[in-house]
Amino acid sequence: MKRILFFSAIWVASMGAVAADLNLSDSPLEIPQGVAPNIVVIMDDSGSMDWEIITRGYDNGGLFWDNQNFNSGVKSDSEIFHKRHWNGLGGKCGIGNTPFNWGYAYGTEFQSNTYKDGTGNGCYAADEKSWRFRNYNFNPLYYNPNRTYDPWPGLSDYTNTNYPDGVPYSELAAEFKTDNGLGSLPDYLIGFDNPTNPAEWLDLTVNNTQSAAAAGQRITGTNGFSYFTWVDTGVIGLFENSDTVTEVMVSSLGDAKKENFQNWFNFYRSRALSVKASLHFVLEDMITARVGYTTINSTANNFAVAGMNVSPTAVGGNKEQLLHNIDLMTPGNGTPLRTALKGVGEYFSASATSDNRFDAGATPYLPSDQGGTCQQNYSILFTDGYWNGSTSPSVGNQDADDVANKFDGWWFADDYSNTLADVAMKYYKNDLMPTYDDEVPITEDDRNLSNGAFSAGQETMHQNMKTYTVAFGLSWLGDFVPSDTSIWPDPTLSNDAKLFDLYHTAFNGRGSFYAANDYQTLTTRLKESFTKILANQSGAAGVSFNSQELKTGTYIFRAFYNPATFDGDLVAIEFDQDGQPLLDTPVWSASEQLANVISDGARLIVSYDPVDDIGILFDYGLSDVPKTPGGLNKAQKVYFQQEKPASKAVVDPDVEPVGYALERVAYLHGDQSNEGTRFDNGELRERAGLLGDFANSTPRYVGIPQGVKRDFEPYPVYPYPIPDGYPVADIGKDLYSTFKQTYLDRDQLVYAGANDGMLHGFDAVTGREKFAYVPNIVMDDLYQYTLPGYIHEMSVDGSPGINDVFINDGRVAIERWRTILMGGLRAGGKGYYALDITDPSTFNADDMLANVLWEFTAGNDNRLGFTYSTANMVMSNAVNTSSGNQRWISLFGNGYNQSNTYGESALFALFLDQGGDLAWNRTNPHAGPNASSDDWMVMQTGVGFASGITYPNGLGVPRAVDTDGNGTVDYVYAGDLTGNLYRFDLTSADPADWRMTQILFKASYTNPNTSVVTPQPITVQPIVQFNEALGGYNVIVSTGSWMTNEDITSTNVQSLYSVWDVNPAASMTKVVQSELVRQSFTNVEEPYLGYSYRTLSALPVNYKSTTTGNPKGRTMGWKINFDMCGATGSPCPEYPGERAIRNLLVKDGVLFGVTILPSSNAYCANSPGGYLFSLNAQTGGLVQERPAFDLNGDGEFDILDISDDGDKVIEDDEVPAAIRIEDGLPSDIAVIDGGANAGSKVCYQTSTGELVCTNTNVDSKFPEGRLSWKELSD
Repeated sequence: MKRILFFSAIWVASMGAVAADLNLSDSPLEIPQGVAPNIVVIMDDSGSMDWEIITRGYDNGGLFWDNQNFNSGVKSDSEIFHKRHWNGLGGKCGIGNTPFNWGYAYGTEFQSNTYKDGTGNGCYAADEKSWRFRNYNFNPLYYNPNRTYDPWPGLSDYTNTNYPDGVPYSELAAEFKTDNGLGSLPDYLIGFDNPTNPAEWLDLTVNNTQSAAAAGQRITGTNGFSYFTWVDTGVIGLFENSDTVTEVMVSSLGDAKKENFQNWFNFYRSRALSVKASLHFVLEDMITARVGYTTINSTANNFAVAGMNVSPTAVGGNKEQLLHNIDLMTPGNGTPLRTALKGVGEYFSASATSDNRFDAGATPYLPSDQGGTCQQNYSILFTDGYWNGSTSPSVGNQDADDVANKFDGWWFADDYSNTLADVAMKYYKNDLMPTYDDEVPITEDDRNLSNGAFSAGQETMHQNMKTYTVAFGLSWLGDFVPSDTSIWPDPTLSNDAKLFDLYHTAFNGRGSFYAANDYQTLTTRLKESFTKILANQSGAAGVSFNSQELKTGTYIFRAFYNPATFDGDLVAIEFDQDGQPLLDTPVWSASEQLANVISDGARLIVSYDPVDDIGILFDYGLSDVPKTPGGLNKAQKVYFQQEKPASKAVVDPDVEPVGYALERVAYLHGDQSNEGTRFDNGELRERAGLLGDFANSTPRYVGIPQGVKRDFEPYPVYPYPIPDGYPVADIGKDLYSTFKQTYLDRDQLVYAGANDGMLHGFDAVTGREKFAYVPNIVMDDLYQYTLPGYIHEMSVDGSPGINDVFINDGRVAIERWRTILMGGLRAGGKGYYALDITDPSTFNADDMLANVLWEFTAGNDNRLGFTYSTANMVMSNAVNTSSGNQRWISLFGNGYNQSNTYGESALFALFLDQGGDLAWNRTNPHAGPNASSDDWMVMQTGVGFASGITYPNGLGVPRAVDTDGNGTVDYVYAGDLTGNLYRFDLTSADPADWRMTQILFKASYTNPNTSVVTPQPITVQPIVQFNEALGGYNVIVSTGSWMTNEDITSTNVQSLYSVWDVNPAASMTKVVQSELVRQSFTNVEEPYLGYSYRTLSALPVNYKSTTTGNPKGRTMGWKINFDMCGATGSPCPEYPGERAIRNLLVKDGVLFGVTILPSSNAYCANSPGGYLFSLNAQTGGLVQERPAFDLNGDGEFDILDISDDGDKVIEDDEVPAAIRIEDGLPSDIAVIDGGANAGSKVCYQTSTGELVCTNTNVDSKFPEGRLSWKELSD
C-alpha cells in the first residue's frame, strides 16, 4: 500500500465537459472492497408528498389545523389567521374548506399542485399573515433563516442554447430569467412551481400566494413573501399570538439572503422537494453502490439498479439518469407500501411474474464471476404516511415461528398476516437466488438477530433483501426496543399501529428505522442508512498495513490502516543482531503517545491562510485579527459550519467561538467529549483511535542532513581566493558542510500524512507528536471526518518529499540552506504544501507559524490534477540572476483528473525560491497549451484531448537524471496514462528552453488471438540505468494502474519494459515493440521447498541502435509480458491483470520487484497475492549461475536453493526467478542489510499485515528502497 523510502541525498516520488474523469478510489485498493451492494430506493409518491407543511398534528397528516403543533396546551384554530376568499365575495376560509378537512396544505397556490381548491376560494393555501405556517419552529419545512439552502446538484429538464442537455439547477434561476425577458430585472426573485421543468413562476418580492391560473401570471400583492420569527415569551413551549412574533419581508433582505430564500422556495418548500433534495445530496458522491429507484404507486420512472458514475451532471451517466427519474416524481394517489415493497422483493428474487417491480425477469444481480454471489441487497422505503390500499401482498404471516426456518419467530413474530413486516420477513429469510452459491457475508445485524440461525464459524448466508424504513413527518417511537412478541399491535386497527409496523418492517428485514421531520434530519438519516449499508459491503475484512517502511539505525517504522474504524497508527520496530525485526515488541506507538500529548495539553496543529499567505494556528479563534498568532480565517470557519445538527444553534464566525463548528475543530484536536452516534444532538463520530489512517503516505525519517559532495560548484561555495576585506564571519557560511555541522544533533523526526486531514511530525525516539499540519487545500471537506455518518475519504494521503535546498524562501533576504518538506495529497486533493522543517527546536506555538511556507494548487494552474507524485526537489541548471547560484526546483507529474481544456500530460517544475516572495506569480498560467508562469514551468507533452483520448491525460511519477555528475538535473523520464514514455530536456540554463523532446516508446499489448491493441498506462516511477556496453541509458518501466476503483478487477495484460535511450541530447526514432527482445517467465507445476515459482528465459540482448549492417533491425531493449499460461498450459493467461505496479529496485545489476494478482472474483475473497521476482537489469533475463533467493534459509545461495534435476549443476530452467506470494497483495519493496547472515533481504508487507523478508544474493551495506533521482555518467 505504501512506498518504502530510505533517506538519500534527494528524495523523489515513486510514483472539461468532453472528458470522463478517472474514478479514483477513496479507499486503499489493497483492502478487499467487496462487490458494490444493490440498493433500491422506494419513494412515497402519495398525494401528501406535495404538501408544504409538516407539523406534529399527526392525526391530520401534519397539516396546519390548530394553534399547537406539539400536542400540548389548548388546541384550537381560533387563533389562526384564516384566509379570505379570493372570489371577491368577502368570505373566509376555515378548516372545513381545506384538503380532507384536515388543514392548510400549501404556502402558495400553483395550478400544478396535486390538490387544488375547485371553488376558487384559495382555501388550500394558508394566509400570508398566518405566522405559524410561515415559521420554521412550527412548520419545519418552512424557510429557516439560520440555514443555507443550496440548489440541487444535477441537471434540470429545462434547456436552452447555453445548456442543450439541461440547465444545471445551480444556474436555473439566472438562465430562466434571461430566457423569459427578466434578466434586466436584478431584483426579480423568481419562484418556480417545479424546478425540474418550470411551468409557473412568480416574483417572491412582489407577488402573493394566489395563482391566476396561467403560467407566469400572479396576483400582485404589496410586498411579496415573508417569514416569521418567533420568541416564546412565556417560555412555556406553546405557540400563542401573545408571543413575540416578527414578520420579515423577503423584499427587505440583502442579496445573499434573498438568494437563500429563493433556493428554499424552489428546492425545499414541500415534502417532495425536500425528499428530492436529500436524495440529490446523498447520492451526489455515491460511487461505491449500485442504486435503483421506484415509487410506491407508479413504475413509470423506475430506474433499474446500476453502478454510479462520479458526476451527477454527466449527461447519460447512471447518476444523472437516476436523479432525473427521481426529479420526475409527481405526488398523487394513496400509500400502498406493502405491494411496493413486495415488488422490490420480487425484483431481488429475479421473479418472472408481473409482481416484479422492474418487469418480469428483471434482476439486479451481477454475474457470479463478478461478485453476484456475495452481493448484499437492500431496500430503503421512506414514506410520509401510513400504508393503505385494498390490494393485499398475499404473503401470509411470514414472521410466525416456522420450525423449518430459524430466521423468523422469536421477537419477530406477531399474530397478523400480510403486514408490511411480513413482506420484509419473506424476502429476508428465504433464499432469493437458489442458483447462486450462498456467499453473502453475514453482517453484525444478521448475527445479533440470528436467534441461532447460523452455525459456529459460519461467515456467509443466502441471497436476501434487508429493509430500511424512513418515516418523514410522522410521530416517532423514541428509544423503543423490541423485547417480545406482545409489542407488535395489529396494524389494521390504527395509524399508530401502522407506524409500529413500519418499525417492525425494518426489524424483520435486519435494517434500521429512522424518523425525520425536516430536510436536514432527513438527509442525515438517509446518509446514516447508506453509511451502514456500505459498512456491510462484502469482502474479506481485517487490518491493512502501510508497508512503506524505512530503516534508519536500528528502527523500522510501520504505519497501519484499519478499514473498519478509519483510524491508524505508526509504530517503531527494532531489529535484532541478525537483522530480524522484533514485530511483537514495538518501541512506541504514535497513537498511544498522542493520547498523552493531548492529555498534557501540548498538541500543536497549524495550517495555512491563503488570503494572507501566512501560517496560522488551526484554532477556531475569536476573529480574523490578530493574524499572528491567529486562528482560522472566516472562510475556513465556515467550512466547519456545514451540515448543522438540528439541536445546535447557528454559528457566526465573527463572534465568540461556541457551538458545533468549534466542537468539530476541537474534535480534530483530539477532544472526545462529544463523540456518539446521534448527529441531531451534535454528537461526533466515535473513534477507536485518535490518529487517522495511513493509507498511502510513506513515513519519512529526517535526522542529520544527509547530502554528500555539496561543497563544490555548482553548489554554493565561498570565493577563492578570498578577496581582500571579505568578512571573516561569512567564510564558509554557505557551505553545505557548515549547514550539516550546525544541525548535526537536531531532533530526529518521522513525518507521515494521514486521512484525518493532517501531516504528522513524530519524535522518532519517543513517538510523541511534535506538530501536525492541516493543509488549507483539504479543509473544505474536513468537517465530514467528524460526522457519525462519515464514509472514508482521502485527504493528506501523499508521501512527503524532503530535501536540503539552498534558496531564498521569502522570509529572509538571503539564500540559505534549509530542509524543506513538500507534500502532495494523491486522491485527497489537487495541490501541494511546503514546510520548513530545518530546525525542530522551532516546533512550538511561538515559532512554528514561520515554518509554514506556501501551498500550490490547481487554483494556481488548472493543469494540475490530483497530486500522486511525491515532490522531487532538485538543483536545476537555471541560475539566480541576483546571486549567481543555481535555482532549486520541485519536479512532479501533473497527476490525474486535471480540469484544463487541453487535457495533456505534463511535467511541472516549481521554483522553490518563488522569486523571493511568498505569493505565486499567476501571470497568464493557463493561456495556451504550453504557457508557464514566472514561478513555475509546465512542460506539456502534446498528448491530450486533441490526440483523441476521452479522459484528462496525466503524467506519472518522474525520474530525474544528472548525466554529468555535477549535481544538477539534466533529463527527466516519465510515462502517462496513454502508455507514452517521455524524455524531458532540462539541460539549459534558460528555463524557457526546458521541454519534452522525445517520445521514446508507447507501451501497448496486442492480443495474440484477436490482434486487438490495448494501451498500457505508465503511472509508476521509471528506473534509469547506464547502458554499460554502448553508453546511453536504459529506462525501465512497468505498466498498469492501481488507483481507480476499476483497477481492482482489470484483466488487461501489463508488461515490464526496458528502452534504450541512445543519446539523450539527440532525437531518435521511437522504439517499437519488435525492437525489444522478449523474455518470458514460465510457471512451474511442482512447488519447491513449499514455494510456487517461475523460471525465466535468458536470451541475449545485443544492443544495436541502427539498421546499418543489421538486417534484423535495431535491438533497443527488452520486455516481459505478464501473460504467462498456467503450468499445465492453461488457463492462458493464468492471472489476467497481473502487473508490477510497485516500486522497482536495482542492486548489483539485479532488478527486484513484485507483481500483484487481481482476483477474478476479488469481491468475495482475498487476492491470490503476487510474485517476488529478480532479473538481470541489462537483459531482462535470468541472473545466471547464481540463485537469487535463499529458499531454504540457510544463509547460503547454492544448489540447495534450486530445483536441481540431480546433476548438481545449476541450469537456467531450474532456478526460481520469481517466487509466489500466497496471501494478500504485496507492497512496495525494500532491500535491507542482512545482518549476521550473508547477503541482503528483500522485504515487503502483504495487505493481510504480514511482513516478509527474503534473503537475496546481492550485497547491501546500507538500506535501500529510496526513490531518489540518480547521478549517471560515464
